[in-house]
Order: sequence, then structure tokens, then C-alpha cells
Amino acid sequence: AMVEMRDRGVLDDHGRRFLGVMTLREALHIPLVAESKEGVEELWLKVEEFFEGVLARSRKVLGRSEAEISVDELQDAVTTLPLLFYMSDSGLHSLRVCSVIQAALRARNSKLNYVSKFLSLPDILEISGEERFLGWDGGDRGLDEEEEEEELIRVGIVSQYFCSHPVGRLSLPLIASLPRDKFHVTVFSFPTIVDSWAEAISWSADHYIRLPSSFPLASSRIERANLDVLLYADHSDAVSCLLSYQRLAPVQAAFWSRGAVRNSGLADLDYYLMPELVESSLSPAELSGGGHQVVLLSGFGLPFDPPRHNLLDPPAAGGGGGVRSTFGGRKFFSNDNLYLITGSLPPGLPPAYDSALANLLNMDPSALLVLVPDEAEMRLWNPPHSALGARLGPKQWCSRLLSRIRSNLDPSDHKRAFIMKPIPVEERSELLSISEAVIEAGGRGVASLEAIAL
Repeated sequence: AMVEMRDRGVLDDHGRRFLGVMTLREALHIPLVAESKEGVEELWLKVEEFFEGVLARSRKVLGRSEAEISVDELQDAVTTLPLLFYMSDSGLHSLRVCSVIQAALRARNSKLNYVSKFLSLPDILEISGEERFLGWDGGDRGLDEEEEEEELIRVGIVSQYFCSHPVGRLSLPLIASLPRDKFHVTVFSFPTIVDSWAEAISWSADHYIRLPSSFPLASSRIERANLDVLLYADHSDAVSCLLSYQRLAPVQAAFWSRGAVRNSGLADLDYYLMPELVESSLSPAELSGGGHQVVLLSGFGLPFDPPRHNLLDPPAAGGGGGVRSTFGGRKFFSNDNLYLITGSLPPGLPPAYDSALANLLNMDPSALLVLVPDEAEMRLWNPPHSALGARLGPKQWCSRLLSRIRSNLDPSDHKRAFIMKPIPVEERSELLSISEAVIEAGGRGVASLEAIAL
């Protein structure tokens, strides 16, 4: 009824704003587990159609039919936006949808186009008909000439995931290894899990700033740091996605942590930093197009060291059926071939995987499919204030994922596919070291690096 009133021009500003928030929420009501390949395609088509409609209405020259949504309302409406990109097929269709979403959100709130007051008269370059910001033009940034000559390059890194989450495990060596005779490193962290990784990251930074969950306040605090470079992880949270739309530093770049080159949910930034090690696994569509330049870093791309506990020796060939090791209360025998499924579970494991997993069990009679969710990642998918909460939610979604996988298996093979209870990151490294193979859900990210390194 409200849509009809809007189309007839009889809905007031408050009603149009309320309608805008509710329709955004409905369009982004994304399940963590897709039940079928057709369901994923239907979801993408629905999202694309919705945001194209938003963009078309916002482009009306006279009397826009939708009122601008406040930043707080926008932030609340797009909480689930990053989940959409974990279900992405990484193809041209999803890239087009990403572009439409960016344009539509920018049209709904002009503050997403904000440029920091420290960046005066930016250079603009025409690239394929699109305006792209290149950087600061040398105007006043709040420093006199003498101070500026002695100033280190100020690098900021922003995320909600600075803990034992994959982003934290990759960011810690990055932060610690930047030479301090050249760089000053500031970590901007949203409220997150407090663990030993979070503490180590805070100690490794020159400055550690706790950001509020509010997008406008977070943006203001980052701007006040007067950065030269601002880095975002491509494993993004909702607030970081919105922050990336603004220009808060002369150079803004994404760094590789999930392998989502073009469909991370972040805005088109200046650069995307990724290791050469994974370049060959990317399709031409993922490496081309878009608004940012891909920069390949040699090897792992940084001094990466996987978390270690007491790594076990590899099992001897032709061993018997005795107990090899025990993890999370579950015993594994020396004749078990473990195929670990880890990464962004459950949204990163679309239905297209199911037939391949079934074939794997048929080909290898000793195969076990071991789903190993990342505990920190699962907890942050379902914040405590959500309907399911941080504890119940992960169990519910993982159980649904396991049921979907088993529905494609012979009943006699159901026990050969199971979910591990959450185990510490360091202990999980031991499990990686004794596995036959690792299947990373949701991309080519930190779990792949850890498997290669081990």
C-alpha cells in the first residue's frame, strides 16, 4: 500500500524514508545457507532488480520519489549486505550487481560521497567515462612544511575483525612487519572479540583506536587521523563497506584476505593488493574491469606465518587403523583421509559444491568430509543482539548446511560428513597438517595460505 502511495505522490517524507529502509531490509534479507543453485540465482536477480529500481527512481530530475535515508537508517538496513557477496559466483553478473548496488546506495545518501576536508582540490582522471579520484594535490593537510618533511607515511587499517578471525590472522604480521622508519600504523577497530590475537594487534600498532559502531562517528574519527593510506580487508563488515564509499585518505586500497577481488562489497578503491601465489586461480573477469588496479605482491605477499601449536608429524604411509589424533573430542584414525572444508562457512559453500563433495566420497572409500567453521568468523556473523545470538546462530546455520550436504549423499555415507566443534586456531593448524586436502569455502583466503604453508 505504501509503494502505491509513493508512486501516486501522496506519501510524505517520513513515510518515504520509512519505506526506503524497510524495502532495503527486505531486499537484503539473505539466508546464510542457500538450499539450491536456483535459489542463489533467484536471490541475485531479486537484488539486482531491486537496486536497479532504486537507482532509476533516484535519478529522476524533478521531485525524487524516494526521500534520502539517514546514514544511521542506511547502516541498519544494510547489516546483511556482506553476506550477499559470500554467495557470489564471482562472474560478470555478480560484478554488475555490485556496481548497481554501489550506485544505488550512493544515490540514497549523499554522505557516502563525502571527501575528507584534508583533501583539497583532488585530481580527477577520466577513465572509461567514469570519474576516478587519484589523490591529494599537495594542498594544506594541517601540517607546516617542516613537519611534513619529517612526517612518516601514515597508514590506517580498518576492520571489525581484528581478533582470531582470518582478517586478524593476516593483519597481525602485516602490521608488525611495516618498517617504522617509514610508516606510522594506526589500527581502527570496531567492537569485536577480545582474545590473544586482538591484544597482539593492539600492541603491534603505533596507535590503536576503538571505533564506535555508528558509521558517522567512525568516519569522523578516521578522518581526524589525517592518513596518507587507508587499507580495508576484502573480508568486509557492513560498516567498513559504507566507509569505503567515502574518500578519507589520498590513497585507499583493499588487501587480500578472502580472495574477493571485485565482489567484496567494498566500493571501487584505488588498488587491490594480492599475493602472486593465488593469481593463477583467478579468472580473467576477476582480474579485469572495475575501478581499482590489481597490484601483485611476491610470494605470500607479506611475512605470513601460520598459527602453530604442537604440529604433529605426518602419518607414515601404509599405517594401520590405530588412533592418529584427537581433536575437539573426535578421534581420527591413521587410515582416515581427511578432507577439511573450512573458510567462510556456511555462506561461502554454495549448493554447487554438493555434487563434487558427493563424488569425492564415492571416489575415496576412506574419505571423511570434515567441516571446520572458523569460531571467530561464525560468532561475528551472528552478533549477540541478533535474533539467534552469537552462540545459537552458528550451530543452527551449520546444522542446516550439513543437512543440505547430506541430502545429496547415500544414507550410508551420512556419518562420513560431519561438523567439528569449535577448536582454537592454533589447534586447528594441527588438523590442517594431517589432512589430505583443504577445501576453502568462499574464496582463496587465509585458510588457503595456512594450508599451503603447513
